[in-house]
Amino acid sequence: MRTWLPALLLLGGCAAAHLTMYSADDSNTATVVVTGVIGDYGSARRDTGHHRLDLLLTKGTMRLDTAGFDATVKSRFGSPDINPATCSGTASLS
Repeated sequence: MRTWLPALLLLGGCAAAHLTMYSADDSNTATVVVTGVIGDYGSARRDTGHHRLDLLLTKGTMRLDTAGFDATVKSRFGSPDINPATCSGTASLS
């Protein structure tokens, strides 16, 4: 199982939504659960070539520009620590 890093979205500068995504393989699609100011679930599709994340949720869809998030993750973590015994890892950004 591949777990994507949880992401934090700032909506309008004052409210937050938290994304938790997981995938059974190394594909660019995952299951997503959104909590916080938005409560929904569905699937997510990453387009790393264009730094986009498309969320296909039960109550609608949205496209996120992930260029800033991708750069922050890369600068802070480089290659994340992965536990090979459990195929898991943990990271946190604020």
